[in-house]
Amino acid sequence: MLNKTELQIQLFHKPLQVVVLNTAEGVQLLISGGDRPHIGAVCVMDSRGNAVSHCFPGHRDDIIANTWAAEIHKKTRTAVVVSAGIHYDQISREQIQTILDTTDALLHTVLERI
Repeated sequence: MLNKTELQIQLFHKPLQVVVLNTAEGVQLLISGGDRPHIGAVCVMDSRGNAVSHCFPGHRDDIIANTWAAEIHKKTRTAVVVSAGIHYDQISREQIQTILDTTDALLHTVLERI
């Protein structure tokens, strides 16, 4: 059985999207948005909570990918794969904090739904 959930909001006048695929043996997520949605980091966590993370050069999306994988695993106790890539051109430190706060709020919404 495959259950798909999509969330999309506007942040700084650009879409920020979360796609959740809840499978029979795990949860897979894509978190992307901004001016150039991409895959900047991937975190893979097995059902025991062992994680492997990779952040592509020049990206810092591992902060989001690792947090989401850990929190979703904590709730589901199953394998989790999170790909994250959010990029806004000419962003300030305050806007980066807003992105982190917004993705935390989205994470709580996802946790309520799975």
